[in-house]
Amino acid sequence: MESLEAKVLAMIGAIILLLLAALVMLPWRKRLRRPLRGVLVVTGLLALIVVGIFIVAPQFPRRFGLAMTTNTAQTSEAPEFPELKTRVYNAPLPVVFARAAALAAEIPKWAVESQDAESGVIKVVWTSTLRGFKDDITITIRGEGETTQVDAHSASREGKGDIGMNRHHLKTFLEALDEKMK
Repeated sequence: MESLEAKVLAMIGAIILLLLAALVMLPWRKRLRRPLRGVLVVTGLLALIVVGIFIVAPQFPRRFGLAMTTNTAQTSEAPEFPELKTRVYNAPLPVVFARAAALAAEIPKWAVESQDAESGVIKVVWTSTLRGFKDDITITIRGEGETTQVDAHSASREGKGDIGMNRHHLKTFLEALDEKMK
């Protein structure tokens, strides 16, 4: 199976070939001049967009590939993407748990299924507006003295790819929790 990077490079190559074909045919076909100019302009813009994506967001091919082939996301100490890093707060577990539980209840489309302060687990279900797809989100909070660690896991109930929604759920929650813990 080809890697995503190879597919993207093949796509860029195809765009360049289309540009070259349009350039070669342009002077020879007076009848096709206008349509070929349009093709040339559109193809050129697509090429610029693809190159721009690689310059501005070098992780894009990997993120896109995962979004189309994975339906889970979780935090860890050394994640592939920085937004999925386990959070550590200098606050006792009850304080972090209370803020996390309140935040989970505030986020639109999140329904808190259960929360257990003793085990430090909050279970949430996110439901999409359009088709009613459901994602299960589990937030685990562990404390040692004045330091508390927050991990989270999100998984779609169906489908092979989640178009990045599970990563988005965790990012949304963790960034909001970071703000609440300041």
